[in-house]
Amino acid sequence: MNQRACATAQSQRQPDFEVVAALLSYGERICLLRRSPEVSSDKGLWHCVTGYLPPAQRPFDQALLEIDEETGIGASSLELADSAVFDEPDAHGNLWRVHAFHFHCGTEAVRLNWEHDGACWVSGEQLRALPTVAWLDRVVRALLKPARTDTH
Repeated sequence: MNQRACATAQSQRQPDFEVVAALLSYGERICLLRRSPEVSSDKGLWHCVTGYLPPAQRPFDQALLEIDEETGIGASSLELADSAVFDEPDAHGNLWRVHAFHFHCGTEAVRLNWEHDGACWVSGEQLRALPTVAWLDRVVRALLKPARTDTH
């Protein structure tokens, strides 16, 4: 799997938390996962694959691990399309550094773990109709062409 240089939009402040976010696409559709009642936040909302970035772990490697854990899609079925890094503040004053990746998938078969209770492959139009985690739009805008992601 080939990694490319990524675009960055980072603040001067050190982040309070670092996470990975992986947007999966199959053809012209992207995979969204509905967060289960078992997770600590954003229950019932749709999102991409996400996970905390442990210290000393490479973001790319963590993204592949999260994809496998949350969807059952292994690295051999993925092709890196783009990546970006950006900082996202939350309502509590925390700064989150997001290492975002867009992968083309060779399969649309998804096997969910406990973190999600639903999965769907949607077009940009369908995405706008779903209740999503607040910062999903930022991930989509960072990784996909604006013409495909205008949600307003």
